[in-house]
Amino acid sequence: MTTTGKSVVAWKDRLLPTTTAHHSRLQIFQATRHPTFCTREIHTPWGSGTITGRLGTMHHLLLEICLFRCERVREIESGAQQLLVDPYRVRRGMTGDKGQYSAAGIKALAADLRAATFQLDLRGGGWLVDGIIDRITESPKRRYDPLTRRERPLARVDITPTYRAFLAADLPLHYDPTPLGALRHGISQAIARLALSHRDQPHGGWSLDHLIQAVGAETEGAAGRKRRFEIRADRDGLAALGLEVAGDKIVRVLSTPGGVLPTPGAFSPRPIAFSPRPVR
Repeated sequence: MTTTGKSVVAWKDRLLPTTTAHHSRLQIFQATRHPTFCTREIHTPWGSGTITGRLGTMHHLLLEICLFRCERVREIESGAQQLLVDPYRVRRGMTGDKGQYSAAGIKALAADLRAATFQLDLRGGGWLVDGIIDRITESPKRRYDPLTRRERPLARVDITPTYRAFLAADLPLHYDPTPLGALRHGISQAIARLALSHRDQPHGGWSLDHLIQAVGAETEGAAGRKRRFEIRADRDGLAALGLEVAGDKIVRVLSTPGGVLPTPGAFSPRPIAFSPRPVR
């Protein structure tokens, strides 16, 4: 286990990274909370890829929360990696700790993650991922629920061997994804993740339109105006992530109290705090 009670886990002691740099940079996930099923050919300065499936920002959030909140990790015979997670904490994290995401919604997102496939070419190196997760099953482990005064089951999330290799080979990012769940719009989640994947920011911050284009969304016409409106509507949520909307720029604020903690190397690493209860 990573922790018991309300202890603090430094990034170097975490079981797994929350995500990796190329998740955002290669546009694996569509920049919307409501993606469509399609096959996309992606070409970016960081590499290229072919993604088939229905993957959006909420799929990315579910994956991040499972990786961030996992309490135990073990290898299984298939070569996959099995994560022990508390479904209650996952459902809370999906809403930014402001309620609970529905169980049916979690199952639908998980089914899409299992069905998706993508091939990535990262400047000469490639992975073919036949589904990000293999399955989610109920664990025999139980946890006391103070609301019902009963024990609730934990869950096992199996990530595929090839996705496990992707996590190990790519640049890891360590941050608490919960504030991303509080953002109302998928475009805001997408540009926030992309900004947090960089060590440095351009002088004066990023151009808003540049970030929108870099996550694969439109900047022209009515669609572009809508994306800019949605980002500005999420101004407060982005501020909680350490990102300030300043006119047509996004500026990373390096010392925002309570903000998402960046990848090692992006700034001086600080501890990541979370408090899973002990497995019963």
